[in-house]
Amino acid sequence: MTAGNLVGTWVKFPAPEVVEVLAAAGLDVVVIDLEHATLDLTTVARMIGVARDRGIRPFVRVPGRTARDVQPVLDAGAAGIVVPHVDDVAAAREAVQAIRFPPLGQRGASPSGRAGGWGQTSLPDYLGTGADVCVVAQIESLEGLDNIGAIAGVLGIDAVFIGEVDLAASTGMAVDVPALRARIKQAEAVCHAGGFVLADGAADGAEAALRFARGYQLVLVGTDVGHLHRSTAQAVLAARTAEPASAGPVRPGPTSMTADQLTASVELTRLVTEVWFEIDHTDGAAVAEHFTVEASLTITGSALHGRAAIDEFYRSRHARGPRVSRHLVTNLHFLEVGERSAHALSALVLYAEDGAAPRRQMSPALVADVYDDFVHQDGRWLIDDRRIVAQFLPENNTLTVPAP
Repeated sequence: MTAGNLVGTWVKFPAPEVVEVLAAAGLDVVVIDLEHATLDLTTVARMIGVARDRGIRPFVRVPGRTARDVQPVLDAGAAGIVVPHVDDVAAAREAVQAIRFPPLGQRGASPSGRAGGWGQTSLPDYLGTGADVCVVAQIESLEGLDNIGAIAGVLGIDAVFIGEVDLAASTGMAVDVPALRARIKQAEAVCHAGGFVLADGAADGAEAALRFARGYQLVLVGTDVGHLHRSTAQAVLAARTAEPASAGPVRPGPTSMTADQLTASVELTRLVTEVWFEIDHTDGAAVAEHFTVEASLTITGSALHGRAAIDEFYRSRHARGPRVSRHLVTNLHFLEVGERSAHALSALVLYAEDGAAPRRQMSPALVADVYDDFVHQDGRWLIDDRRIVAQFLPENNTLTVPAP
């Protein structure tokens, strides 16, 4: 697989024009779904041709791993094959046998199709293109997770796709159940250690970014069906809830969100409020509970990593400085809200106790921008990364811009 992160999506609609539109949107890959969509081979062949003409990689998820499943789309010029239900090494080798030319596999040769330049490509060059086809083994069971290192290590397999939705369906567990998350994380570690390429799906761009941060190299963001539905639903909601023109310009914010995003934004606002309340009104013991186990907290350049370090920081804050503080947070703006991830920006003004009794007073100690990355785990939202970037710091009884 080509080095670097690739962004793609699933294609379900039986229309080649969809591939053309997605290519214009800037995607790297489309995965045409022959397993779950009502597509015929003629339409798929046209989709592959459009993709190649538009400079986007056409992958196809096939319904099985026999020669009959893969040969027609390979002849049509597919750049990649996603093979479902690969649970063990035997299944992986069976897929390689059908997809790769000899001596690695048993794929039949037919240069008269698009893959062979309609008969104009020399036989050696045509056979050489077979090695360029990306073979992706899709893991959909706990057995597959347990065998993922061995599957990825099969000669002829280029990447492994961890199908989280399929795993949830096969195990009866929700995607965010800790037991399943732990198994997926272990499988990821095996692939990282072996240098294997990881692929996965994501509900939205924010979730895809988190996948890339975890070392994935191919992420399929939603489906063509989902993109059409989501953008249409947002447009309808905005049209029906926007203020009339006579009342002034439409304000950005919650009115452009879907109902699910509005619900999530309310929960996230409550989370942000609870964290600052804990810091100001308790001994700090409960602050870390609002962060993920592997969360990061950066305050004006000083970084903490892990819930334990964050917990210790806030528990010991009274020993480090003023025992009274008030964090005033305003302009909370959600940059992106997805199903399992979100990003927000807010402004923070910190007032801290300055002076000794009986003339204690509060003085401004910091003005900062707060960048929060959230994830949805175990049925609730948590902070995964918080960056507090100082805009003004106290100096000589005033606030000044910090030195770069």
